[in-house]
Amino acid sequence: MEHETKLRFELASTPALRALYYALRGREYLKHWGVPGMETPDVFDESGEIVVALEGESVVGGGRLNLSPPESAPALPLESGGVRLRASLPEVDWARTVAAEFSRHAVDSTSSNQRAISTGLAEALFGLAAERCVDLGFSMCPAPVVRINRMHARRAGVVFHEYDVRLPSRHGIEMHLCGYTGLAAALKEK
Repeated sequence: MEHETKLRFELASTPALRALYYALRGREYLKHWGVPGMETPDVFDESGEIVVALEGESVVGGGRLNLSPPESAPALPLESGGVRLRASLPEVDWARTVAAEFSRHAVDSTSSNQRAISTGLAEALFGLAAERCVDLGFSMCPAPVVRINRMHARRAGVVFHEYDVRLPSRHGIEMHLCGYTGLAAALKEK
């Protein structure tokens, strides 16, 4: 009988937890996508909040949340590649919308709990966004991950959107824009 370790999800509130997340992210992005350098923090890591998944005392996953409130409207990470969400999605009331981006999701591929880690991270990030009064979130992901994001949204009670917005490829990988609404309502139901 296989013993499944209990997972915990929390903010990476110490430099040590962040460093462990960055190292894991670097390994997994290089292994799965051939993208080097992801172990190095960037400006969006510094301005965002990092949620980590812990299995015992080991960091086995993590993801990042960045906010863009209407009053200051800093660019979200996906906008650093030239995407302009406000111009691309004019149907959104940007003057009243706090938007968020979920990014840099990484799961330890050596763990026997990969699905639980990934699902738990998505739920923790959705919940954190809702706590921050966000009801519109985005992520940019390769085609194989769109299906996974749709599944995470459904499990969390969040509405999933795949937008027809042309995104620049990153590291030679075609990217898709996913959206998530109903974050606050999903949190209230939990």
